[in-house]
Amino acid sequence: MAVRFGLNQAAYIESAVVDAYPFTLACWFRVRTVALDHPLMWVGDKDVADYCCWLEARGSAVGDPLRALAHKHEAANYREALKTAFTAETWYHGAALFTGNASRQSLLDGVAGAANTNAGGSPAGYDRTALGALMDSTAAYANWQEIAYAAIWSIAQTPTVIADLAAGACPLNYPDNLEAFWPLGGEYGENYLDRSGNGHDLTTLGTPTFVDDPPLLPYRLPLGTQEAQVFGW
Repeated sequence: MAVRFGLNQAAYIESAVVDAYPFTLACWFRVRTVALDHPLMWVGDKDVADYCCWLEARGSAVGDPLRALAHKHEAANYREALKTAFTAETWYHGAALFTGNASRQSLLDGVAGAANTNAGGSPAGYDRTALGALMDSTAAYANWQEIAYAAIWSIAQTPTVIADLAAGACPLNYPDNLEAFWPLGGEYGENYLDRSGNGHDLTTLGTPTFVDDPPLLPYRLPLGTQEAQVFGW
Protein backbone atom coordinates (compact mmCIF):
# COMPACT_ATOMS: atom_id res chain seq x y z
CA MET A 1 0.00 0.00 0.00
CA ALA A 2 0.82 3.68 -0.20
CA VAL A 3 -0.92 6.82 1.04
CA ARG A 4 -2.59 9.37 -1.22
CA PHE A 5 -2.46 12.94 0.07
CA GLY A 6 -4.80 15.59 -1.28
CA LEU A 7 -5.34 19.25 -0.56
CA ASN A 8 -5.08 20.05 3.18
CA GLN A 9 -3.92 16.52 3.97
CA ALA A 10 -0.68 15.39 5.58
CA ALA A 11 0.86 12.99 8.11
CA TYR A 12 3.08 14.48 10.78
CA ILE A 13 4.66 14.24 14.22
CA GLU A 14 5.20 17.15 16.59
CA SER A 15 8.91 16.57 16.90
CA ALA A 16 11.92 16.70 14.62
CA VAL A 17 13.03 13.21 13.66
CA VAL A 18 16.33 14.90 12.75
CA ASP A 19 17.40 18.40 13.77
CA ALA A 20 21.01 18.71 12.64
CA TYR A 21 23.12 17.83 9.60
CA PRO A 22 23.81 15.33 8.18
CA PHE A 23 20.56 13.53 7.33
CA THR A 24 18.75 11.74 4.50
CA LEU A 25 15.09 11.87 3.45
CA ALA A 26 13.88 9.10 1.12
CA CYS A 27 10.55 7.75 -0.15
CA TRP A 28 8.66 6.38 -3.14
CA PHE A 29 6.29 8.85 -4.78
CA ARG A 30 3.80 9.30 -7.61
CA VAL A 31 2.00 12.49 -8.67
CA ARG A 32 -1.02 13.11 -10.86
CA THR A 33 0.29 16.19 -12.64
CA VAL A 34 3.62 17.89 -13.33
CA ALA A 35 1.94 21.30 -13.35
CA LEU A 36 2.14 21.63 -9.56
CA ASP A 37 4.66 21.34 -6.74
CA HIS A 38 4.41 18.23 -4.56
CA PRO A 39 6.01 18.38 -1.08
CA LEU A 40 7.00 14.84 -0.15
CA MET A 41 9.00 14.95 3.10
CA TRP A 42 9.61 17.93 5.39
CA VAL A 43 11.37 18.70 8.68
CA GLY A 44 11.57 22.12 10.25
CA ASP A 45 10.34 24.75 12.68
CA LYS A 46 6.54 24.70 12.85
CA ASP A 47 6.36 28.28 14.16
CA VAL A 48 8.79 30.03 11.81
CA ALA A 49 7.88 30.47 8.14
CA ASP A 50 10.07 28.44 5.79
CA TYR A 51 12.80 27.58 8.31
CA CYS A 52 13.12 23.97 7.21
CA CYS A 53 14.51 21.34 4.84
CA TRP A 54 12.44 19.30 2.44
CA LEU A 55 12.22 16.86 -0.47
CA GLU A 56 9.85 17.99 -3.22
CA ALA A 57 8.72 16.99 -6.70
CA ARG A 58 8.69 20.49 -8.17
CA GLY A 59 6.41 20.51 -11.21
CA SER A 60 6.36 24.29 -11.43
CA ALA A 61 10.05 24.47 -12.35
CA VAL A 62 11.61 23.95 -15.78
CA GLY A 63 12.42 20.29 -16.32
CA ASP A 64 10.13 19.05 -13.54
CA PRO A 65 12.95 18.41 -11.05
CA LEU A 66 13.12 16.55 -7.77
CA ARG A 67 14.38 19.11 -5.29
CA ALA A 68 16.35 18.96 -2.04
CA LEU A 69 15.93 22.34 -0.38
CA ALA A 70 17.35 24.05 2.69
CA HIS A 71 15.38 27.23 3.31
CA LYS A 72 16.01 30.41 5.29
CA HIS A 73 18.91 29.12 7.34
CA GLU A 74 20.59 32.39 6.47
CA ALA A 75 19.68 35.58 4.62
CA ALA A 76 20.48 33.98 1.26
CA ASN A 77 17.20 32.02 1.53
CA TYR A 78 16.90 29.11 -0.91
CA ARG A 79 19.69 26.57 -1.22
CA GLU A 80 18.45 23.89 -3.60
CA ALA A 81 19.80 20.87 -5.43
CA LEU A 82 17.83 19.55 -8.42
CA LYS A 83 17.59 16.30 -10.37
CA THR A 84 15.40 16.25 -13.48
CA ALA A 85 12.90 14.93 -14.43
CA PHE A 86 9.87 13.10 -13.09
CA THR A 87 6.63 12.57 -15.01
CA ALA A 88 3.01 12.19 -13.96
CA GLU A 89 1.36 8.90 -13.04
CA THR A 90 4.70 7.12 -12.58
CA TRP A 91 6.27 5.70 -9.43
CA TYR A 92 9.76 6.94 -8.54
CA HIS A 93 12.15 6.63 -5.66
CA GLY A 94 13.32 10.01 -4.42
CA ALA A 95 15.98 10.97 -1.91
CA ALA A 96 17.53 14.13 -0.52
CA LEU A 97 20.96 14.15 1.11
CA PHE A 98 21.73 17.02 3.46
CA THR A 99 25.41 16.50 4.20
CA GLY A 100 26.17 19.84 5.83
CA ASN A 101 25.44 23.53 5.68
CA ALA A 102 27.19 23.74 2.31
CA SER A 103 26.14 20.47 0.68
CA ARG A 104 22.82 19.04 -0.47
CA GLN A 105 21.83 16.71 -3.29
CA SER A 106 18.71 15.06 -4.73
CA LEU A 107 18.54 11.60 -6.29
CA LEU A 108 15.80 10.24 -8.55
CA ASP A 109 15.60 6.45 -8.89
CA GLY A 110 19.09 6.25 -7.43
CA VAL A 111 20.63 8.69 -9.92
CA ALA A 112 22.08 11.85 -8.41
CA GLY A 113 21.72 15.39 -9.62
CA ALA A 114 24.45 17.95 -9.16
CA ALA A 115 25.21 18.80 -5.54
CA ASN A 116 24.48 22.33 -4.38
CA THR A 117 27.40 23.60 -2.31
CA ASN A 118 26.32 27.15 -1.50
CA ALA A 119 26.55 27.93 2.20
CA GLY A 120 23.07 27.65 3.67
CA GLY A 121 23.39 27.80 7.44
CA SER A 122 22.46 25.06 9.89
CA PRO A 123 19.10 23.88 11.27
CA ALA A 124 17.96 25.22 14.63
CA GLY A 125 14.68 24.95 16.48
CA TYR A 126 13.32 22.12 14.37
CA ASP A 127 10.23 20.68 16.06
CA ARG A 128 7.99 19.02 13.46
CA THR A 129 8.29 16.34 10.74
CA ALA A 130 5.73 15.86 7.97
CA LEU A 131 4.88 13.83 4.88
CA GLY A 132 2.79 15.30 2.06
CA ALA A 133 3.02 18.94 3.08
CA LEU A 134 5.22 21.82 4.16
CA MET A 135 4.01 22.27 7.72
CA ASP A 136 5.53 25.44 9.14
CA SER A 137 3.62 28.60 10.06
CA THR A 138 2.61 29.01 6.41
CA ALA A 139 1.64 25.45 5.54
CA ALA A 140 1.49 24.36 1.89
CA TYR A 141 -0.14 21.23 0.52
CA ALA A 142 -0.30 19.33 -2.76
CA ASN A 143 -3.48 18.53 -4.65
CA TRP A 144 -2.75 14.84 -5.33
CA GLN A 145 0.30 12.74 -4.60
CA GLU A 146 1.08 9.27 -3.33
CA ILE A 147 3.90 8.41 -0.94
CA ALA A 148 5.17 5.02 0.23
CA TYR A 149 7.96 3.59 2.37
CA ALA A 150 9.36 6.88 3.67
CA ALA A 151 12.52 6.81 5.78
CA ILE A 152 14.90 9.22 7.50
CA TRP A 153 18.52 8.58 8.50
CA SER A 154 20.73 10.82 10.62
CA ILE A 155 23.57 10.36 8.13
CA ALA A 156 24.03 11.24 4.47
CA GLN A 157 23.51 7.85 2.84
CA THR A 158 25.93 6.62 0.21
CA PRO A 159 24.98 6.45 -3.49
CA THR A 160 25.18 2.67 -3.23
CA VAL A 161 22.55 2.57 -0.48
CA ILE A 162 20.23 4.96 -2.31
CA ALA A 163 20.53 2.90 -5.49
CA ASP A 164 19.67 -0.26 -3.53
CA LEU A 165 16.60 1.42 -2.03
CA ALA A 166 15.53 2.48 -5.52
CA ALA A 167 15.89 -1.14 -6.65
CA GLY A 168 13.46 -2.30 -3.97
CA ALA A 169 15.57 -2.85 -0.84
CA CYS A 170 13.93 -2.22 2.51
CA PRO A 171 15.24 0.66 4.64
CA LEU A 172 15.58 -1.90 7.43
CA ASN A 173 18.50 -3.32 5.45
CA TYR A 174 20.34 -0.20 6.57
CA PRO A 175 19.52 0.13 10.28
CA ASP A 176 22.55 2.21 11.29
CA ASN A 177 21.32 5.74 12.00
CA LEU A 178 17.82 4.88 10.74
CA GLU A 179 15.67 7.31 12.73
CA ALA A 180 12.24 6.63 11.20
CA PHE A 181 10.66 4.24 8.69
CA TRP A 182 7.00 4.58 7.71
CA PRO A 183 5.90 1.81 5.31
CA LEU A 184 2.42 3.36 5.01
CA GLY A 185 0.60 0.14 4.33
CA GLY A 186 1.24 -3.11 2.52
CA GLU A 187 2.10 -6.11 4.66
CA TYR A 188 2.85 -3.70 7.51
CA GLY A 189 -0.86 -2.83 7.73
CA GLU A 190 -2.75 0.34 6.87
CA ASN A 191 -1.33 2.59 9.55
CA TYR A 192 1.15 5.40 10.20
CA LEU A 193 3.45 3.53 12.57
CA ASP A 194 7.20 4.02 12.62
CA ARG A 195 8.87 0.62 12.10
CA SER A 196 12.39 1.79 12.95
CA GLY A 197 11.78 1.09 16.63
CA ASN A 198 12.15 4.76 17.58
CA GLY A 199 8.44 5.46 18.12
CA HIS A 200 8.00 8.29 15.60
CA ASP A 201 4.40 7.38 14.79
CA LEU A 202 2.52 9.87 12.62
CA THR A 203 -0.81 11.67 13.08
CA THR A 204 -2.91 12.54 10.04
CA LEU A 205 -4.32 15.89 9.02
CA GLY A 206 -7.47 15.52 6.96
CA THR A 207 -8.30 12.09 5.56
CA PRO A 208 -5.50 10.66 3.41
CA THR A 209 -6.40 7.33 1.77
CA PHE A 210 -4.50 4.08 1.35
CA VAL A 211 -3.91 3.00 -2.26
CA ASP A 212 -1.91 0.33 -4.11
CA ASP A 213 1.81 -0.21 -3.57
CA PRO A 214 4.48 0.92 -5.99
CA PRO A 215 5.18 -1.99 -8.36
CA LEU A 216 8.50 -3.00 -6.75
CA LEU A 217 7.00 -3.41 -3.31
CA PRO A 218 6.62 -5.02 -0.78
CA TYR A 219 10.28 -4.60 -0.05
CA ARG A 220 12.96 -7.24 0.26
CA LEU A 221 13.58 -7.84 3.95
CA PRO A 222 17.06 -7.79 5.48
CA LEU A 223 18.79 -11.16 5.49
CA GLY A 224 18.09 -13.03 8.71
CA THR A 225 15.11 -10.84 9.63
CA GLN A 226 12.00 -12.70 10.71
CA GLU A 227 8.72 -11.36 9.36
CA ALA A 228 7.34 -11.22 12.90
CA GLN A 229 10.06 -8.75 13.85
CA VAL A 230 9.01 -6.38 11.09
CA PHE A 231 5.30 -6.81 10.69
CA GLY A 232 4.35 -7.56 14.29
CA TRP A 233 2.84 -10.96 13.45
